[in-house]
Amino acid sequence: MNNGLRFVRYLFHYRIGVTLIIAGIGIAAYFRLLVPAYINVITVAATSHGGIHTITIYSLAIIGVTAISAAGQYMYSYLTQYTGNKVIYDIRHDLFSSIQEKSFAYYDKNQVGDLIARATGDVEAVRRFVTQSMGQLLFTIALLGGVAIELVELNPKLLLPGLGLMPLVVLTGYLFDRQQSPNWKQVRDQYGIMNIELEEKLVGLRVVRAFTREDYEVKKFDDINKKYYYTNIAVARTRALFIPLMPLLVGLNIATLIYFGGVEVMNGSVSLGDLVEAVSILVIITPNARFLGLTLSQALNAAWGLERIFNTIDASADIKDKPGAIDLKNAVGEIGFENVSFAYDNARPLLKNLNLIIHAGETIAIVGRTGSGKTTVANLIPRFYDVSSGRITIDGIDIRDIKIQSLRKLIGMVSQDTFLFSRSIKENIAFGVRGATMDDIVKCAKIAHADDFIMSFPKGYDTIVGERGSTLSGGQKQRIAIARALLVNPRILIFDESTSSVDVQTEHEIQEAMKSLLANRTTLLITQRLSTVRLADRIAVFDGGELVEIGTNDELLRKNGIYAQIFNMPFIQTKQSVRSEN
Repeated sequence: MNNGLRFVRYLFHYRIGVTLIIAGIGIAAYFRLLVPAYINVITVAATSHGGIHTITIYSLAIIGVTAISAAGQYMYSYLTQYTGNKVIYDIRHDLFSSIQEKSFAYYDKNQVGDLIARATGDVEAVRRFVTQSMGQLLFTIALLGGVAIELVELNPKLLLPGLGLMPLVVLTGYLFDRQQSPNWKQVRDQYGIMNIELEEKLVGLRVVRAFTREDYEVKKFDDINKKYYYTNIAVARTRALFIPLMPLLVGLNIATLIYFGGVEVMNGSVSLGDLVEAVSILVIITPNARFLGLTLSQALNAAWGLERIFNTIDASADIKDKPGAIDLKNAVGEIGFENVSFAYDNARPLLKNLNLIIHAGETIAIVGRTGSGKTTVANLIPRFYDVSSGRITIDGIDIRDIKIQSLRKLIGMVSQDTFLFSRSIKENIAFGVRGATMDDIVKCAKIAHADDFIMSFPKGYDTIVGERGSTLSGGQKQRIAIARALLVNPRILIFDESTSSVDVQTEHEIQEAMKSLLANRTTLLITQRLSTVRLADRIAVFDGGELVEIGTNDELLRKNGIYAQIFNMPFIQTKQSVRSEN
């Protein structure tokens, strides 16, 4: 009920369209129900011998009112499509906007495939009902109301035999709802599960093939597909029983009316014309009764679609602007961690009581073994997650007191897992800057040592990269990502293993070009490469979620602690020797 009222509020954004739809339904129903009344007159004229003029006039009148009814039907049918698609546009917009605003913690708990199912399958289920069935359902309700009124006005003795089985129709609809509603819920949920599986397998296709698991994955997907098939069969079985049941009940109603009405005609308490009119009324609503089961089925499907859509929209955005949050302008870029701890869902802390000041314009390298909390530090600064305790500041201001967009405009990020959109290289580099000039794009690409390989493509910067940048090598993608971050011209730069996929020579070239960029910017270099570490003014060493060492490269080597152990690892030495040879 709450979802229904919420949906009605969407409709009321288009009050004029809704009003015209109701008017069209009223016109279509009213003039269609005039036909039985005219048939009554024709019947009386035909039995009175000599009413040919009346028969002619009312026969033409039937054509006229049918045409007007058809015009009303066209009016509400078109406006239902027009207004309904506007409503669906608004719902889809709100859903997508809501998905964009969710925190990363939300995506840790909800799988992408199910979200795609909600944005496509569930929205489509609602669209089909709104644009195809809703108008027909309202028209049927209007007809039934008109039938009741007309039978009362015609002859009260025909009301009970004429509508006596209607409570049974209502009861049948109620039982259908009770039976079908859980089935439609399973259909919508199973559709989401199937999308999750499909999305995961497409993304992981290379892994599947590398381990020759195609047969296993096909069987696994087939099991899910079968469950979706059987849930739809359960829906179809109930619907197949209900849809023909509705016109059958109307047929029984007509037979009941003819029998009892015929007795009343024989008794002289009801005229033949009135009985013919009453029967004609029920005949008119028979086609609508035939589709009533289908429209109710689509309504239930749409109801569960709305449930899933509104649940997604209503899921709280954990990361949001607090009242009174400010725009931070002319930031210097000093970053402070004050007793910062962080954990997912009260699990084992990934960071414990971190206290660290990164001075404005300073370059600091963050190193540590896998799982030591390095990337967590990078994710907390732009508020991808909020700290569990303590606070992070920029220029002494708690980042939770800064508007999220203002905060993130200060920061340029390049991560190890580089994501590119299926667009041109030019558009990918300019993604973070509206109206970026070609000169600026090329300049940043040259600094990132991407210009040479970009210009080697026939279309240069207009080259369209594949999905997620699949047509480029890992190193090429990372250099484009670096150019994208540099174009934003941020006060704070965060490089999270950003040169992990480039060869040593290219890494050296990028680092040399970056030296001028790092000046006067606060920079975090999260890395395991000692060649990158050497760019830093200081090095922060993490272990088990705690800051255990901090200092320059020489200071930490003399200390002979964890940093020295990492530095002296055989694979690091190999990298260093390869670099020195280059």
